[in-house]
Amino acid sequence: MDFQTLRDQWALKMPFPSASDIDFQRTKDRNNNPHNENYSNKPPLRSTDEIVHDLAYSSADAILMRQYGTEYTAWLSRDYLQDHHTKVWRRK
Repeated sequence: MDFQTLRDQWALKMPFPSASDIDFQRTKDRNNNPHNENYSNKPPLRSTDEIVHDLAYSSADAILMRQYGTEYTAWLSRDYLQDHHTKVWRRK
């Protein structure tokens, strides 16, 4: 099973998030790092494109986890690390 292709295809099919979803994520980022300080324990503020991308891939991951269960989760945890601030899986 080529999970990378499935993940990309599902992310492309996700609808564009609403302005309130983007604002919520932006507020969450500001609360985590209000002064955009460059410390290792504080995440940098994300651009609108990064927020849209993260929301699309989070939705795609949820769909694939529901469809393929532990097989997909094992693939994801082998090739990706979960960002502990945004909960998005990013390539190692």
